[in-house]
Amino acid sequence: ASGAVAMLALPRRPLTRWAVPLAALAAASPDLDLVFTSTPLQFLLLHRGITHSLAAIPVLGLLLALCCYPLWRSATPERWNFGKVWLLTCAMILLHIWLDVVTTYGTMIFLPFSHERVRLNGVFIIDLLLTLPLLWAVWRWRRKRGLMLLALAWVFVYPASGVGLNAWHAAQAETRLRAESRQVSRLTVLPDAFSPFFWRVLFEERGPDGMLVHEQSLNALGRPRAPETTHQAAPARLTQTKTNNSIIEIPVTISGFIIGMLVTVMIALLAARFFSLKIPTAATVPMIVAISEDETASTRVFLSAASVAPSRNSSRYQ
Repeated sequence: ASGAVAMLALPRRPLTRWAVPLAALAAASPDLDLVFTSTPLQFLLLHRGITHSLAAIPVLGLLLALCCYPLWRSATPERWNFGKVWLLTCAMILLHIWLDVVTTYGTMIFLPFSHERVRLNGVFIIDLLLTLPLLWAVWRWRRKRGLMLLALAWVFVYPASGVGLNAWHAAQAETRLRAESRQVSRLTVLPDAFSPFFWRVLFEERGPDGMLVHEQSLNALGRPRAPETTHQAAPARLTQTKTNNSIIEIPVTISGFIIGMLVTVMIALLAARFFSLKIPTAATVPMIVAISEDETASTRVFLSAASVAPSRNSSRYQ
């Protein structure tokens, strides 16, 4: 929905029925990496990988711009040039990356230079308070640009406020644990389902048998909602092994992604070629009757279709 909102918020856009759907698809395109994961472990290791990388934005944006042929073809009224369409697709990818980075999953935005997952822990993986206003805006306010601008602002304001709330909850939890004389080595606050009303705090503490991970649910005011639960921390060697595996499998994902995008471009170009065929309009009917009336009589004038140029409005449906 974020891509559709962004396109509808623009002051001018190509006059084609494909404009909003193509912007929405461009904004969702980084999740194509799901096609190349076949097991739950691959999903955890590879999702939000190279297709979510900042370095890949120009290349992925170029492929998407080729797919967005209806936006830059010469027959489209108020068409954009190819460079502007390329800029749009890159912006849609960047918008997708922003909405992923603010969640708790983690996004490898620095690939192929670093496999570090960046997470701001501002919103839950699926946050209805973020998604539903966008869907409502596209459904009810698509012709009201001012309201669409507010919806686009919501894409940035709501996650940013979640990041701020996360920092506040972390400070509250650290103060409380320090007052309890707890020896905490690392503390993280995560948005829970139905955030910003519910949060979770996780922190490490050394126990008699090694490092322990404590977890506790918090309410909107940062107060505990339930007793702590304790788990044994995973061995550092196991974590490093899984990380190395993800690095080894990344080249396979890149090659599969490139092949998939090339196939997508070919299909899109064929579809664009098909839809570029002109649809018959009133201007192409073999005979058109024009009636001119005056005070004394009506005169029928028959005009050949060959002498009638197609109207500008007919190109909207090409």
